Amino acid sequence: MESIKKAAAILCSAAALAVFGAAAIPADAFETVDLQDRAGELKANMVNIIADQVYAEPGETVDFRVLLSGNTGFTNSGIALVYDEALDVVTEGKDDPVTEVGNAARTLMTDDSLNTKERIIAFSSSGMINATEDGTLFTAHLTVPENAADGTTYPMTIEIRHFQDERQKAVTNTVIDGWIKVRKPVVTTTVTTPVTTTLPVTSTTVVTTTVTAPVTTLTPPVTTVTEPPVTQPPVTEPPATEPPVTQPPATEPPVTEPPVTTAEPTVTEPVTSKTKRSLDPNHGVTTAKGGTKAGAVQTGEAGAGAAVAGLLLAVGTAAAMNKRRKDED
Repeated sequence: MESIKKAAAILCSAAALAVFGAAAIPADAFETVDLQDRAGELKANMVNIIADQVYAEPGETVDFRVLLSGNTGFTNSGIALVYDEALDVVTEGKDDPVTEVGNAARTLMTDDSLNTKERIIAFSSSGMINATEDGTLFTAHLTVPENAADGTTYPMTIEIRHFQDERQKAVTNTVIDGWIKVRKPVVTTTVTTPVTTTLPVTSTTVVTTTVTAPVTTLTPPVTTVTEPPVTQPPVTEPPATEPPVTQPPATEPPVTEPPVTTAEPTVTEPVTSKTKRSLDPNHGVTTAKGGTKAGAVQTGEAGAGAAVAGLLLAVGTAAAMNKRRKDED
């Protein structure tokens, strides 16, 4: 913000130089206090007529403004800016101060004058329609003495002769005075001590070799991206489980073999009419002597039939035994 104000001051001074020639104002780096920083001084519900607060260096020329804030509208005005006697006003002639009209009075007719005896810069305005803008009413230019001490303050006060609206009625207003204060810049002195160093002089022959590097063209390899095959997980079906078929155990009818009858050797006895033998081998034969002899063979037709029957029984028994051995094998 301060740099903007300083730049604005320089532009105003340059404009004055172009218009007024010899009466021009040098472009100096003064500093103006921002009106927002003075908000506590302002009054509500009335027009505030404000004199600037400016910091300046000795011998510097500053732009000093009179401003309006809370403007309710005015036309005719007579305002006197009273300055300190140590200050010099920049003039175009003896009684003609160099001033610029600001935006707060740009729609009105204005005039200014200088009274060096009373140390007054006078400003007046007139019009048919109220000017209602806030901002700069007018700007004057004053120079600080060359021998001004640091911290010296030069008061700048405002006197209102009249301040009216388009109906010629007085407009309620209040005045806020200002100042120009000397502030010397801080001077920093830097002392540089030269250092002399004596070095032996060495003659060096510099051979410059220019090496031309071969131009290598790098061809980036073409990379083929092969997408991995999509592997479908094997579909595993649960094994078909059939209920086991239970075969009933094969039950073969037991083989009932006829009792093995061991054929006893046939006792051949002399056939007599007195000897009788039973066909039942389990029954004994009663002999003539009153004893019993097993397996006796009857004689005659009965004896012959018994012999044949016994032979057949022996043959059948042997065949059955052979069949049993084959089945076991």
